[in-house]
Amino acid sequence: MLSLPWSLSIPNGILLGALSPGVMVPSVMMLIENRLGLKKGIPQTMLTACTLDNLIAVLLFSTTVMIAKNEVTGGVYGGSILIIVSKSVGYSIAGILIGGILGYSLKCIRSVNRHTKAAIMTVVVLLNRVVCHFLKAETGEYIGIIAFGYGCSRAWENDRPAKTLAHLWKFMKPCLFGSIGATMVFEEIRLETVGYEILIVIICLICRQLAALLATLGFKDLEFKEKAFLAVSWMPKATVQAALGGTILNFVREDLIEDLELREEWRNHGKTMLTSSIFAIIITVPIGTILINTLSHRWLQQCQEHPEDPEQKSQSLN
Repeated sequence: MLSLPWSLSIPNGILLGALSPGVMVPSVMMLIENRLGLKKGIPQTMLTACTLDNLIAVLLFSTTVMIAKNEVTGGVYGGSILIIVSKSVGYSIAGILIGGILGYSLKCIRSVNRHTKAAIMTVVVLLNRVVCHFLKAETGEYIGIIAFGYGCSRAWENDRPAKTLAHLWKFMKPCLFGSIGATMVFEEIRLETVGYEILIVIICLICRQLAALLATLGFKDLEFKEKAFLAVSWMPKATVQAALGGTILNFVREDLIEDLELREEWRNHGKTMLTSSIFAIIITVPIGTILINTLSHRWLQQCQEHPEDPEQKSQSLN
């Protein structure tokens, strides 16, 4: 329907299915603050699912995109598919190991205040972007950041700067989504594909919700409405789509495709993938956020205990 070649249809499907940590994390924090679903570990399940989903999605997306780039450039990105896959897996493993070890090594600064921890994490993430771009290790870049965050979480346990990072994200989120919006020139959007793009997003959304609901059927200790809430919480698509939606378009701008006609064709493909990501964000974020905020108070049990805020406890000890 979108006239995309198979080499780009696969990564586009992977991209449209990825969960959004930018929406998931604030939602989880809201559940924790309101003590909703804590007894059955629903917030933790949401975070775990989001983390694993992002790891797999980034790995598959980066690998398939690299294969597509290699095909259109005549072997610039490594030659055979086996070599490309090996590099992608190798970068991913390296990213997980380096990011996890680096994050856990910050256990030595566990006693510092949460603002300092958040600042250190931000600096490390920015340096990771520079180093991975210099080494051309696209696959390891995002996976390394996820592993780094997990390592910090394990190292600091209840002393995590969760609220500080949440406040920081509130300022960074407009920059992320504003940058992807700035790349769109609506005059260049092919109107004949807009309807198909919206239809594909809706179809993907329906299939994803059904699959998510089926995946939760094995949780015997959860009621059906709690399983349904988990499925609904996996609806929003935002952060990954905003970060990776323009990958092909940015690749075309590097002028590595010598054939001008083919370059223009891929430019259109890049615009199609970017537009699909934008529609996925526009459709799923408001609907998903409203459903999470509304259904959480109706479908989840509220824990009556009032646990002490870990960050406030950490500050009192410091």
